[in-house]
Amino acid sequence: MNNLFNAIKLDYFILKPYYLVVVIPVIVAILIGIFTSNPPLIAMALLIIEALFMNTLFFIYEKNNLNKLYGVLPIRRRQIVLGRYSFTLLFGIIAEFIAIIFTLVVIYTLNMQVNTFTIITFIYSFLIYLIIVSVHFPFYFKYDYSKINTIASLPFTIIFIAVVVTMIRNPKLYNYIIQYSIHNQHIVWLTVICICLILFGSSCFLSCLFYNKREL
Repeated sequence: MNNLFNAIKLDYFILKPYYLVVVIPVIVAILIGIFTSNPPLIAMALLIIEALFMNTLFFIYEKNNLNKLYGVLPIRRRQIVLGRYSFTLLFGIIAEFIAIIFTLVVIYTLNMQVNTFTIITFIYSFLIYLIIVSVHFPFYFKYDYSKINTIASLPFTIIFIAVVVTMIRNPKLYNYIIQYSIHNQHIVWLTVICICLILFGSSCFLSCLFYNKREL
């Protein structure tokens, strides 16, 4: 347990010099929410950007050969992976909390009201954060960041383009998803929780397998 906590702290201190960079996504997300007159987009934009920012950990580790350092430390590889996932989950929760605060501030500044759509957006934004992390991390635990970064990002690029094109050509589908989510909140909550647990847990399991077999 102590080694797991140390792994979390190490990731925290590795990213510490870059935390000011997080301010930029916050500003960008707020501007998106204001100029589109759709404050809930703040949470969506911020969580997506922060999920991609978490990949920075692997870039830093590779650049400074920190994986080799782990090879001589009295800490198991499984604990390294669990520490990385635990840190990322905590980071996502904090990012979601910050997004909610700024979203509410913008809503009240624009004399708008918090509605069901806002809450649904909060739920989906955290789900998307976990999906991005869960898909990316096994790649980076198995291969070097520099070798796999483009390939790991390709699925989300394709999905993003496909979603945008679909919504433009068939906006009724988007409205249907929103209306369904609003009128079936309990189902949405249950589904999101199940997906998060299964996806995040499966991703962590795969990362443990890949990292245990990897030569450092």
